[in-house]
Amino acid sequence: MDGDQLQVVPVRPGLDLVPAGPRTQSLADELNRVAGNRTEVIASSFSGLRHAIHTATAGYDIVVIDTPPSEQSHGLLDCMMVVADAVVIPTKISKDDITGAVKLLQRLAALDRLGVDYARPLGAVLVSAPTGASRIEARAEADLALITRHIPLFNSRIRYRPAPISEASRRHQTLQQIYSSLPTDAERLRGLRTRPTNAEHLTLASAAKAVQEHADLFDEIVARFTQDAAA
Repeated sequence: MDGDQLQVVPVRPGLDLVPAGPRTQSLADELNRVAGNRTEVIASSFSGLRHAIHTATAGYDIVVIDTPPSEQSHGLLDCMMVVADAVVIPTKISKDDITGAVKLLQRLAALDRLGVDYARPLGAVLVSAPTGASRIEARAEADLALITRHIPLFNSRIRYRPAPISEASRRHQTLQQIYSSLPTDAERLRGLRTRPTNAEHLTLASAAKAVQEHADLFDEIVARFTQDAAA
């Protein structure tokens, strides 16, 4: 907002983080104020923001933006949609979530009317999907027809595995780091008798599946983005 440099937090080699903070809401407020202007003023503000972010992040191969929920701040969400080259829309098996995804597509259509560059929707991904619930998932895919008539659904699914996700959050680590730190099942059983841990609920198999699901989704996203960019 003031022309300052991005405040980057190095996480590990090859991975940096720019965290949100109190001023993120200030940005949202400013964008909401801009939204009350004439169309050409809004378009000019969005184009300037896109140029500024692309310039500031030019040294990175991939930049991932984790946006707030679509209903939390329309201005901030529109900002991120304009800044990004592509968007992946996550949705759960519920009509409310699917409706939220549809509203996001509608906001992209509104940006199209402004005549500015904005994120191409690469597809929707089913997250927190119940394990072994093929009938529920099939019914959800029928509900997702509201979305998939406009954008494709990713083949990859992120299943509901709360243990590895919550442990990664607690330790401030990636899923891969959590998986690499876990003992084998035999070591785990031996260790429980002598040194109980806070991660007793987390198994090597559960962490491995979570890692693989996210890796598969990442590979599919990159492949689809590359294919889309070349088209």
